[in-house]
Amino acid sequence: MAITRYVNTASSPGGNGTTNATTGANRAFASLNEAEAAIPASIDDWYDIVCEGQNADTAAVDFAGTTTSASNYVQVRTDPNATYGRHEGKWNASKYRLSLTSGTPYPLQIHEPYVLIIGLQVYGWYQTTLHMAYNESDNSVIDSCIIWHGSSGNNPCIGDYGGRTGNVKYVNSIFIQDAADRNLRLRGYGTKVLNCVAIGGTYGYRHETGSVEIINSIGIGASEADFSGTFRGSTDNNASSDDSAPGSNSLTEIDPAAAFTDYSNGDFSLKSGSDLIDAGTDLSAVMDSVDIIGTSRPQGDYWDIGAFEYVDEGGTLSIPVAMHHYNLLRSA
Repeated sequence: MAITRYVNTASSPGGNGTTNATTGANRAFASLNEAEAAIPASIDDWYDIVCEGQNADTAAVDFAGTTTSASNYVQVRTDPNATYGRHEGKWNASKYRLSLTSGTPYPLQIHEPYVLIIGLQVYGWYQTTLHMAYNESDNSVIDSCIIWHGSSGNNPCIGDYGGRTGNVKYVNSIFIQDAADRNLRLRGYGTKVLNCVAIGGTYGYRHETGSVEIINSIGIGASEADFSGTFRGSTDNNASSDDSAPGSNSLTEIDPAAAFTDYSNGDFSLKSGSDLIDAGTDLSAVMDSVDIIGTSRPQGDYWDIGAFEYVDEGGTLSIPVAMHHYNLLRSA
């Protein structure tokens, strides 16, 4: 049976995290860092951490030191039903967010396998925002997240160093790079990038070593190339604002203003008539059939490209899921 612990940035340090209360001995942890420090070295089942809070969580986090597996893993998520829980597909400074705006630590590091990060907002101003450690972060999943790197330090937004077994999966997520560096630096073996959005950077998706597959994803606005490197042959159904999108069924020269609802203000949902609608392929064998906010895929004849599924008038929105860990680990 899962062990559930809570983080609430309105709490104070020293609680045991067993409730979401902000007072008393059983109060929530005050930060994700505090919650991570309380994870045992050995867990008998999966360990579930639920985060919320209107105030920013400003303590860097490093997941390390726990023996994990496909059955005994660590899951960190936000609750879409909580007032200050999950974002709604766009950066929201009133929802839970891990945000470092000073100092030089990595905001979020993963140094153990089988860690699932679901529905978080993470911002880093200087160092790589999300560091997936070499030969240690294997079989981890980043799902329905918004990860943003500021302009102060020229480092990647995502540093994927999955190692020889790798199998890291990025799903339904948005990556924003304001610095003059790579957005996603991809060096893992078996890495999958599925239905993601990469905005800015020198390169959007930069493959350097390893074996990387990208499907149903879009890169926009990179100064050198939205996609760069040699990707696995199964890479397809992507899109780019330049001519670099890999795959015989991919789209190029996409105008972001025509593709997204409000590109200039960070709303990367799809507008009516977007070329990304029905341009993807069915990925239900390797991920859940929902988008970043829980909309069922497909709404039309085929899956859409990007983190959002377009909902036409009369379409069906599913209730956002708080936990869909089983399918995420499937075929990791």
